[in-house]
Amino acid sequence: MARGLLHCRLVLADAMADVFISYDRATSRDAAAALKAALGDGAFLDTSEIADGAAFPETLITALLGCRVVVVLASRRYFTRDYCLRELEAAQAGAELVVGLVDGVGDLDDLAPEWRDRNWPGAGETGRLVALVEAALGRGVALRWPADVRERFLAPLVRPMAVGTPRAGLIPESLGDRFVGRERDLWRIHRALAPHEGQAAVAALTGVVEGGGGFGKTRLAAEYVWRYGRHYPGGLFWLDAEDEGRLAAQFHEILCRLRPETPDWKGFTEAGRDARRELGVVFEGLERPALLVVDNVPEASAGAAPVGVGTYRPGRGGPVTVLATSRQRLGGFGGVVGLEIETLEEEAAVRLLSRGVAGQLNREEWGEVAGWVGCLPLALELLNAAMRMGEAAGRVLERARGAEAGAALDGMMETLRPQVPAGALRGVTEALWVTYERLAEEWREAARLMAQLGPEVIPMEVAEGLGGEGARAALVGHSVVERVAGGGVPVYGRMHRIMGSFLRGLSVGDGERERVTGVLCEVMDPERCRRPAEWGVLNLVSPHAEVVFGRAVRGGVGGEGAVRLGQRVGILQRAQGQYWRARTIEGETVELAGRVLGPEHPDTLTSMGNLASSLKAGGDLAGARELQEQVVASLKRVLGTC
Repeated sequence: MARGLLHCRLVLADAMADVFISYDRATSRDAAAALKAALGDGAFLDTSEIADGAAFPETLITALLGCRVVVVLASRRYFTRDYCLRELEAAQAGAELVVGLVDGVGDLDDLAPEWRDRNWPGAGETGRLVALVEAALGRGVALRWPADVRERFLAPLVRPMAVGTPRAGLIPESLGDRFVGRERDLWRIHRALAPHEGQAAVAALTGVVEGGGGFGKTRLAAEYVWRYGRHYPGGLFWLDAEDEGRLAAQFHEILCRLRPETPDWKGFTEAGRDARRELGVVFEGLERPALLVVDNVPEASAGAAPVGVGTYRPGRGGPVTVLATSRQRLGGFGGVVGLEIETLEEEAAVRLLSRGVAGQLNREEWGEVAGWVGCLPLALELLNAAMRMGEAAGRVLERARGAEAGAALDGMMETLRPQVPAGALRGVTEALWVTYERLAEEWREAARLMAQLGPEVIPMEVAEGLGGEGARAALVGHSVVERVAGGGVPVYGRMHRIMGSFLRGLSVGDGERERVTGVLCEVMDPERCRRPAEWGVLNLVSPHAEVVFGRAVRGGVGGEGAVRLGQRVGILQRAQGQYWRARTIEGETVELAGRVLGPEHPDTLTSMGNLASSLKAGGDLAGARELQEQVVASLKRVLGTC
């Protein structure tokens, strides 16, 4: 059997056949052939191959849409194949279904309820299957395909939306045909959401290991948007829940996409308008289904109740479906459907790991390597990228067997321990090290610098200050940084938090942190922060500035650069009318400046003046006056009186 070929095959007659048989070739070939022979001219066997990523053949679409009965030979493997699942989606939308169970498979959760809870025969019980087919045909079942089903199957595998669909937010780019091993999870998501199209449904993706990272929850949500986005013509909206300080601004962005006449953020806030409330009204008035992805819902603190998904879904009515990702189970809103995302099964993990490098190891050896990293998608993607870039698969296998393991990585392992399942900790750490080793020194430096930033999307302007074009391209090619699409501001991508933690452990002295601080300060020039036309890019820079500043405050390692960075973030927030946020960071800036620069240093006094301005704008006149009097008194001591 040729490598790289999708083994989901169809047995069919011709364009006018009444019966269409959908099956997985690897598990059901003999049963399919026997059924074809029994049905005679009612079905024909098609032995042609469909390569991974190829378009769905027109002849097969015609045959599928020309039938009245679809026979599904249901094996466990069947429900992991993209084309099989696409056939199943169409079959359940328009034809009578007959199911044959392969190897006694009992998990039929992927079938619609009307087909799931029936006593189906085994796939090898040809006589019983033929009888069911004949009974269905004898009832005169009629075609009932939706009008757009042909267009769906003629569409490319990756098609984010219908032309003109509103979109807001920064969505990770699709992996295209490099996305393997998660087809069934995508189908599970769609089955959870599709029955509710036109209503307010909610599905939540969680990791099965508490606190575990690297499961690919964001990747699944992104691929769902790209591959099933056509089901949501009312809009596709991506919300970064981790950036809690900007939720209102993100709601405003969605509102602007749905109501272009909405004023910019400054005018909107100065008018005292509420983005969440107004967006809720718009959501309730939508006529077509829309999808709101809420990515990275923060974990609740110890002892607190899980965060409710409703926190991020403006309004209650309207055809807006919510898909949320989180590391823990989420609280209720309209009935949350929990979808626990586990590590990949070994077969799927091997497919992801060996894609493009197959043949260098045998199946058992690939399985060893996959098990070494706990079958976590993040580590598998990194190793696959390293091998495609020239890393010898044999050397990776030696690492998996412990030939190159040593104490040098123990410190890095401790850094990652809270984020990675214990059984995969060494493997994941070494997978990260394999990736790092393959980078040229210039690329390593760029990677370490970008790791100082937060996990949010990195604007291109910041990335250009931290690494040259060659380094930026190399980091994407080695899967150190993931590309992101969408938005009106040029963006580079985002770095997974596990990768960031690992690289920060390799940072060389304080110089790298100071360099990152300098680049952020340069981009966030005070005058620029006050210009609304610049806020599109600055709103993406600000979360990174807050992360870098926060580490300086907590670590007590910030100097003059960190103080100025805190000042700039406060200036931006105050200019945007976010006075309560400005007061918080400006208060921390005053404290940091007093500690590292002294109570009467010019930057300390400037920081106090900034905080006084925010207090005044927010209505705390007494607090503002007290600070201003302290500044005046300090200036008199330093400069003297006239």
